[in-house]
Amino acid sequence: MLIFYREMVTNGDPEQVMPIVQELAALGKKHGVPLNIWSGSNGHVFGTMGVSVRYESLSARAAAGAKLYADKQFLAATRRLQEVMIGAPGPDMINNIVRGGEGNQEIPLGTVVTQNQFQLANSSDFLKALTHLNELADLVKKLVGIDPMIGHTMYGPLGGLGTLSAYANFAQVDEVVAKLLVSDEYMTKFLEGGKYALPGSVTQRHLVKIA
Repeated sequence: MLIFYREMVTNGDPEQVMPIVQELAALGKKHGVPLNIWSGSNGHVFGTMGVSVRYESLSARAAAGAKLYADKQFLAATRRLQEVMIGAPGPDMINNIVRGGEGNQEIPLGTVVTQNQFQLANSSDFLKALTHLNELADLVKKLVGIDPMIGHTMYGPLGGLGTLSAYANFAQVDEVVAKLLVSDEYMTKFLEGGKYALPGSVTQRHLVKIA
């Protein structure tokens, strides 16, 4: 499965931004293209917003894009979105999901996603890094019942790897983090992954589903 992701920075005014993103999400649903729209939270620049869509293939993405961009109402909404953006959006990223993410079920509003990402160090083995991420995900699932998705960049800056972990709310995030931080088994495995990452490239951030 592929996940398309586009990130941008808006002026952060919910009275201006929310009606636009709600309209975009509704138009996506009308055309059978489930747009997930996210607000950047902890670790993001103020006003950050992301759009993600799951696709089975690049051809499926192309077909979905053709539907959306043939809709004049959708084009008008995207132009209004550009008016509240600060600068240009980031590059369109497509990640190949190698663990989890099966199906295309609707993601509930308010869902919190923890993004853990890094760039592969120049001397690191890609397959060994993926193996480590799977071992870490297995451990997280055993300790707290959360099964992270694992993906790597297919289009965009290559060498990016990471996990996505979904939570019902920030209270659940707090509960899980508290358990993991006191687990020697988890902390040992987590810190072991540092050898695979380009120094300075590791990020941990939150997204919240808003439309």
